[in-house]
Amino acid sequence: MKLLGISKNIHYYEVIFKMGTFIRLVEYKSCEKKEREFSNENNWHLIDEKQFLSGPKSAYIYWLGNRDVFSFDDLSSMFESGGRNKTHNNEKYVRCWWEVEDLERWQTYENGGEYRKWIGNCLDVVDWSEGAKQEYQSHGGLYNQRFAGRKGISWNLISSQRNCFRFKEEVVHYSSGSPTIFHTRDISLYVILGFLNSVVAQYLLRMLNPTMNTTVNDVLALPICAENEEIIDELSKECVVISKQDWNSFEIARDFCVNPLIKGAIMGKRIEDKYLEWSRLSEDRFERLKENEKKINQIFINLYGLGAELSSEVADDNITIRKAELQREIKSLISYAVGCIMGRYSLLEEGLVYAGGKWDLSRYSADFSPCEYGVLPITENQFFEEDLCTRVIDFIRVVYGEDTLNENLKFIASALKPESYEAPKKIIREYLFNDFFDNHYQVYQHKPIYWQLDSGKAGGFRAIVYMHRYNENTLPLVRTEFIQDLRYKYEEEMQRLKSRLEGASTTAESNAIKKDIAALDKKIVECVAYDELLNHATSSIQNYLFDPDDGVKTNYAKFLSIDGDKNSNILTVVKL
Repeated sequence: MKLLGISKNIHYYEVIFKMGTFIRLVEYKSCEKKEREFSNENNWHLIDEKQFLSGPKSAYIYWLGNRDVFSFDDLSSMFESGGRNKTHNNEKYVRCWWEVEDLERWQTYENGGEYRKWIGNCLDVVDWSEGAKQEYQSHGGLYNQRFAGRKGISWNLISSQRNCFRFKEEVVHYSSGSPTIFHTRDISLYVILGFLNSVVAQYLLRMLNPTMNTTVNDVLALPICAENEEIIDELSKECVVISKQDWNSFEIARDFCVNPLIKGAIMGKRIEDKYLEWSRLSEDRFERLKENEKKINQIFINLYGLGAELSSEVADDNITIRKAELQREIKSLISYAVGCIMGRYSLLEEGLVYAGGKWDLSRYSADFSPCEYGVLPITENQFFEEDLCTRVIDFIRVVYGEDTLNENLKFIASALKPESYEAPKKIIREYLFNDFFDNHYQVYQHKPIYWQLDSGKAGGFRAIVYMHRYNENTLPLVRTEFIQDLRYKYEEEMQRLKSRLEGASTTAESNAIKKDIAALDKKIVECVAYDELLNHATSSIQNYLFDPDDGVKTNYAKFLSIDGDKNSNILTVVKL
């Protein structure tokens, strides 16, 4: 045999002989190793050249030898691309769904996201008004409308991990960042979805295109063997159902109904019992999904004859639904409680109750009404009869009962701060004051709906305001109802500390009191400055009103760097 040539460029690993002999050196990273392994016959693949003539138009995968994979139809014989869809101005036309009010104008949008298989990840919405669609079309960015309202299969164009394919529901639009295909023949989408999420498809995709980008052409070029359709269809459908149940238990899911630790609370008064129940349920889902994926893998490994190359086993970190995790679940419970306090949720109804529009108090339980103005202070010590902490505790009492209140507060506190001997109410208050907003900001993808009014580093004044209930009266009310009252209480506390200082019996006691006085003095100074800042803002209140459809990034920024001063901020400074 005459050698046609070998390239030492590490981007090319394939050596081709005239008589259909291939040498695969992909696993060897250096030129030296490639040269040494060149003569190793274990790396040689002898192929009958007639097979090239009988194969389909998809790429020929020579290292699979004389198997029948090459003779399968490829996906392009039964699926087609949904085309490209770009807004050409995502800043203007794309939001997270919780930012906006008009969910008819703003419609669900597959737009990539984190690694997640089967279904989920739909956090974005796209402006689907007639004017916006005309704008997309004028730039060649609107997908072919014959695909509108159809089910399909989507994935992330760019992925640093394995590819993850998801079921696209009829009501969901899709972007170029989430390529989508639609079937042209009568075949179950679930069968193909199962194949694409199998180790076989992942293996073939890496062979066809080992880059981070997985294009429509890559997917349509995959050879597909659609035998055992009934069992694959059943397994894949269950994977989608399980994943959807999991996804909708997240508060950021558009179809979220109720926190898992609240659901059925009347049947169990202990939060610990509800957590254990949720833990068992999520564990069962996880294991069922894992077993289904393993079965799907084995079916396709057998069909493609890849038993020597692949294992059907599925690692836990490749399962994209969650198991219960105590601290996360308790923080989610507190977040749901805050939602009920602010009026976003109600104990009378499941799902979203208020995110703008007409306010209807009749939709809320008389036992637990939302706060009157959509804003509540939170301080390190209780200075108000009603603040965020007292309302969270009241929520736990109403939902789970008075008789288990202390036990439930201890359980919450131990989850938030394990191995602490501090009083539960103190731990809960510290979490709300120091960490609640940070957690909310992370969970809500840096686009929070509960905004934190913040006087500065000394923590003189903080309050949580629900974005969708903010209006021209909010800032003036914060001044008159909270800040001015808090300043008086700080001054009373200062007098008390000074009296204690006079009676201090030891140097250590005296130093501790002096430290408290210095900290309190900073809070008072900060409150005075913050009150002046709010007074300035309320004098030009039109500058601090907003349209939610403009998005959190634009609206939140109005309350930062007041008059160009980066140190003058009404809200907690975050990266938008």
